[in-house]
Amino acid sequence: MNKWIKGLLVIVVMFMIATPAMAGMGVVQQIFSEEVISNAAVATSKGLKISSSGYFGLWRQATTATPDSWPTLTISYEMSYDDVDAHYATPVGASAIATLATMQTIQISTLSPTPMNYIRFKATGAAYNDTQTTLTMYMFNQED
Repeated sequence: MNKWIKGLLVIVVMFMIATPAMAGMGVVQQIFSEEVISNAAVATSKGLKISSSGYFGLWRQATTATPDSWPTLTISYEMSYDDVDAHYATPVGASAIATLATMQTIQISTLSPTPMNYIRFKATGAAYNDTQTTLTMYMFNQED
């Protein structure tokens, strides 16, 4: 067997070994990046395709520049079968992620969305949030 064929065979075998391990790898998607949610503002993320994933987690951190103030946010999600604004809807009894979240520390949680193709997130501020209240949030998708 010549060296070229041996090299090709080694690459094919390595790919076959690595592929099952890679199947369980996840994807990290940024939802909000220091999104300003002052007063009663509402921030809506872009739609994210999640149909090929089975397990989800969220990483989020809300901050404020006012020392004696806490960021107060309600975070929820909507689902759709396609990525058209008019088709997104709140799943019955399942969309609240955080209600009046008032911590500035990092929060990590599991997400169990309704099985649909697309998800988007909404963050709503409280009327008394200061103008420097921000939210950073990531979603982790773990494929089946």
